[in-house]
Amino acid sequence: MSLRAEQVEYAYAAGRPVLRGVSAKFAAGAVTALLGPNGSGKSTLLRLLLGTLSPQAGRCEIGGEATAGLSANARGVRLAFVPQRPTVWAPFKVREVVAMGRHAQRRDDGAVDAALVAMELSDRVEEPFGTLSVGQQQRAALARVLAQVADERPGETRAILADEPVAALDPRHALAALAALRAEAARGLAVVVVLHDLALAARYADRAVLLTDRGTVDGGGDAPAEEVLVPERLARVFGTGFRHVERLEAVGGTTLAGGV
Repeated sequence: MSLRAEQVEYAYAAGRPVLRGVSAKFAAGAVTALLGPNGSGKSTLLRLLLGTLSPQAGRCEIGGEATAGLSANARGVRLAFVPQRPTVWAPFKVREVVAMGRHAQRRDDGAVDAALVAMELSDRVEEPFGTLSVGQQQRAALARVLAQVADERPGETRAILADEPVAALDPRHALAALAALRAEAARGLAVVVVLHDLALAARYADRAVLLTDRGTVDGGGDAPAEEVLVPERLARVFGTGFRHVERLEAVGGTTLAGGV
C-alpha cells in the first residue's frame, strides 16, 4: 500500500491550472523528492496528498482511501505535515508546540522528548516558539512531526509530507533533519520532501517526481532518483544548465554537496 496521486487536476479560482493530470506513487519505506521550478505546483500537490485540498479531477489516496475523505483524527494519525513556513499564533512554548503532534493520539512524553533531542531543541523547551529563529522554528516543526509518527502501527500506511523542511537550516542541521526523515522511511513510512537543493535530493532521495512549470510530471510519473537527477532532464525543466560534480566530503565523511 502507498500514498498516491492518480490523474490529479487542480486550478485556483482566479488563475491558470496548477496541476494537470499528475500521477505518481510515493512508496512506503522510501524517501521521494518532489522537485520542480517555482510555481510548478509542489506545495499544492502536498496539500492535495494531505487531503486539506480536494482535487478537481483525479484522486489522492493513502492505503486505498481518499485523503480528502479522512476525518481530522484519522488524518492526524496517518499523515504528518511540515509546512514551508511554520507559524504558531498563540505564545506556546517549544515543548507545547512539539507535543501538539500527539493531539490525535495518546499523550507520550517520551516521544516528545526524543523528538526534541533529535532536532537539538532540548535546551529551548521553555522558550516561546515565536522567539526562535526561522531555522529553529523549522526544526521545531520537524520535531512535532517526529513526535506525531513515533507510534508503531503495523499494517497501516502512514506518510510524512515535508515542504522545503531544510530551506532555513544550516548545513549540519539540514543533514541531520534529512537523516531523521530517512530513518522514518526505514521504519516503513512514505516520506515526501519538497527540495530545491538537488545535491541533497541526490544524497537522500530513493525516488523523485519532477514537476514542470506547466503543472505536469516530467517523464510521466515517479522514478528512481538517479534516473531523474540527470543534467538533460533538469536542464529541460529548470531552463538552466547542469553538470555532474564530485562530492565534497567534510571531516567524518558527511556529504556537503554533489550528485548533479
